[in-house]
Amino acid sequence: MTVEQIKAMAENACFYVTPEGLWLRVIYCAEAGFSADDEDSGEEYNIPYDEITFEGNECFQKLVKMEIE
Repeated sequence: MTVEQIKAMAENACFYVTPEGLWLRVIYCAEAGFSADDEDSGEEYNIPYDEITFEGNECFQKLVKMEIE
């Protein structure tokens, strides 16, 4: 994946999951990377787009509206 593709994913994501499986809430995206927050510990992470490798559990997640069936 290109850095531009990863940036587009981050801009549409609600969560980023680290390779180790830690779920972080995406706060904002900048030109070179994004900021994400561990809601349990309150720790904030700044993650450069070019460090995303999609190894292990690493992925982006977004929320979708659930419709009444």
